Amino acid sequence: MVIKNKDGSEYKLSKPNPHMKNQLLWDSFELHNMNFENIKGLIKKNKVEIKKTEVRIEETKEETKEETKEEAIEKEEIAAKEKVLIKQEEESSVKKTLIYCLPAKIKFHEDILYGEIKKIITYDKKFKFEAVILNTTDISMDIWTNAIAVEKESILYPQNFDKRWWKVNNISSKFDGNILSCVLSSINPSFEDLQL
Repeated sequence: MVIKNKDGSEYKLSKPNPHMKNQLLWDSFELHNMNFENIKGLIKKNKVEIKKTEVRIEETKEETKEETKEEAIEKEEIAAKEKVLIKQEEESSVKKTLIYCLPAKIKFHEDILYGEIKKIITYDKKFKFEAVILNTTDISMDIWTNAIAVEKESILYPQNFDKRWWKVNNISSKFDGNILSCVLSSINPSFEDLQL
């Protein structure tokens, strides 16, 4: 099958570039300036160093055999105490998150004429505190803290790279602190002045 141009004529491959007639061929190319003898010398030196380190390890093994049984027992007791301390630290170390808060104060106003009750929310001075995030979903978050009493409708911004503002919806007391149930907030205050 013949390949054709748009006008219907036969397509011909272009001929080699005449400037490339004097091009060097890779088959005749020789490799120069490669001195592999020095590299072999470096490899031999590394092997000698490895042998020296093996000898040092054998010497330390002989020294450890000479230790008395009492010293071995003391070392085992110290190692056991360190393991217990490490386990206690792991158990007590709970991941705490720094949370910025815009505290809300709720006031109820009753209309004298019609008897309607209006909820007025005013915000106080911003602060930050540490808390433990218990549960997080796309629309809700539960936080436990014992540091501070935060009221409903307060705006929270946890510093956990989530970049979401949360509004405290419910507060319940547990384990010498409070569990704050939060939902997404439509108010997004700036906490840049607290980050310094």
